Amino acid sequence: MDVIVKWPVPKNMHEVQQFLDLVTFYQQFIKNFVRITTPLSNLLKKLNEKLRKKKFCLIV
Repeated sequence: MDVIVKWPVPKNMHEVQQFLDLVTFYQQFIKNFVRITTPLSNLLKKLNEKLRKKKFCLIV
């Protein structure tokens, strides 16, 4: 668990995803894991959607 506490603050979408991947490994030891990580997961979904729209607009 020390790894999670000492993990640097994510600065971009990729780093947020890396952090979520790491903490998912420890989810069995974290009470209310889903409740805690849902805001980060939702953030990634929103950012991914915006990026997809931008890329689609560039293609069309």
